Amino acid sequence: MSVDERILNKRLELRQLKANEERLREELHVMFQEKAASLCPIAVGTKVEYEPGKYGQVDRIEYYVEYWNELDPSAEVYWTVTGRKINKTGEFGVKEFSPVGPAHHHVNGTSFKHKGLEGMLGIKDDDA
Repeated sequence: MSVDERILNKRLELRQLKANEERLREELHVMFQEKAASLCPIAVGTKVEYEPGKYGQVDRIEYYVEYWNELDPSAEVYWTVTGRKINKTGEFGVKEFSPVGPAHHHVNGTSFKHKGLEGMLGIKDDDA
């Protein structure tokens, strides 16, 4: 087998590995989404207080992987919710509120309060 043929074979092998990796990552994302949906105590359509005094309606339940490293076996998978903001007149706004969930916020029913940097790092965890 010539060097050119070996190069072609290695390129083919790498393309196949990359396609397999993409398929496996998609399957992993589906499982993360399933886990987040099963853990989330808030239903789609629920009115939430995403910041003190600011409200929105949940349109989606999503997932968040700790450390943004989905392949780390010790990284925790959390749920988050996001949706449309509700303006002061009680109507839906154009923009969405940022995802909120237990990884970065204190959760009290349907109210969220940001933990702050110290709370997220576990340095200080005052329950709001």
